[in-house]
Amino acid sequence: MSYILDALNKADKERKQSATPASETIIATKPATQSNVVWFVALIIIVCIVALWFVFQSQEATKPIASAVSSAPTPTPIKPKSIPSKPAATVQTTTTFTPAAPQDIKKEPQPIPNIMGLDETIRNRLPAINISAHVFSQDATKRMVIINNQVVHEGDYIAADLKLSTIQQHGLELNFEGNTFTMRVKDKWPLGQ
Repeated sequence: MSYILDALNKADKERKQSATPASETIIATKPATQSNVVWFVALIIIVCIVALWFVFQSQEATKPIASAVSSAPTPTPIKPKSIPSKPAATVQTTTTFTPAAPQDIKKEPQPIPNIMGLDETIRNRLPAINISAHVFSQDATKRMVIINNQVVHEGDYIAADLKLSTIQQHGLELNFEGNTFTMRVKDKWPLGQ
């Protein structure tokens, strides 16, 4: 019987040694070393430098446009015709001014309005547009949408005067009676339908 009691006591001691520490047990934690702080500060500095670089790059991208506008040639006036040396009763001189065509100035394309940017009379004539599926791919031949339960590709007509011009990553570019506009994939027309 003493062998059994000794075995039980031994098993109990082993179990207490391998058990998880109790809540009273103090767990030692490794304090933050100086090298960890240095790496953290270096990371913050790098992030700030990258952010400043992006800001300056976006500012420099707008500078060439402003310099192109300011370097446009100024129109030169046409000199009036010379007055004849013979005295005349009445001499009439005409000066015509023809401004030089600006060749260096490039017009920026106007942004395409969304469906709510269209004139109200045009919006009232639009047919219903219900987008139920949208597939965008870098390969234009693989792009498609399902509008009003029809599979439509770029260049197809949705209705008589409503053409799908382009399928974009987050929406569509449509043309209705010569008016180009965009729609997001989650939009429906008419609203609330």
